[in-house]
Amino acid sequence: MEETLVLIDNAFLKLISKEFNENNNIRYNLINLSQKISSQLNLSLKKTYFFDAPPFVSQNSTEDKLRKSKFDKFIDFLKNSGIVVKLGRLQKIGNQFTQKGVDTQITMTLLIDPFLENTENIIIITSDSDFVPAIDYIKSKQKKVYLFCYNDYKRNSRFSTANQLRSVCNRVIQLKKEHLLY
Repeated sequence: MEETLVLIDNAFLKLISKEFNENNNIRYNLINLSQKISSQLNLSLKKTYFFDAPPFVSQNSTEDKLRKSKFDKFIDFLKNSGIVVKLGRLQKIGNQFTQKGVDTQITMTLLIDPFLENTENIIIITSDSDFVPAIDYIKSKQKKVYLFCYNDYKRNSRFSTANQLRSVCNRVIQLKKEHLLY
């Protein structure tokens, strides 16, 4: 059985889990999720990558420090479970927080790790069309890219996936609530 790498854009996965989580009862396990989607494609999971940014911590906020402490424990758990964690940062611009460096981490992983790991298959969970050039490049090197995304098929929705991203991947699979359950 061929092996695969699984790349998880956690900002996107958090949005999807909130969408599926009508009763606050979804708790997903990234290892189980990675194994499920790999198996669905008849691939063996070689390695899972988790991309995110730690929460912003203001200087005098006990609540922010607690949230950061929980995040750090979660990251330690992921690392101890064998998941490769790559973090960017959050930047406050006006009243909005924006992830910085996360897309670059994903792009670098797409361009380097399939070759280092000698793997022909990459599964990516995202909806970000910024990765199209990197996906196009690795496909030109005979790598296969499978996109797991979620689309609610509503115009101007936060869950729409660009046709450019969909068309560059070898296969597009709609992420479902069942993928997250364990």
